[in-house]
Amino acid sequence: MIGMSNKKEFDQKPVTPSAWKSSPGESKIQVHDPQAARKVARIASAKLSGASVSGPYLRLFTVPWPISRTRHWVKRNLGNL
Repeated sequence: MIGMSNKKEFDQKPVTPSAWKSSPGESKIQVHDPQAARKVARIASAKLSGASVSGPYLRLFTVPWPISRTRHWVKRNLGNL
């Protein structure tokens, strides 16, 4: 089966969401599960800027917020960074 040669890659424990500053006044939020991605997608100003094509689930969103606000939102809504 193509793409399943390294099964260990898919059996890892859940990864916590992360956030970082991408440019002044703009941040990125990275999530690894569909439920968290739906929460981030509900933010009116959030834009999907990346997704995993092969391998484990991954979504990357861009929000026009300073990093302090982004980290606070992620901690409150998705768990600790």
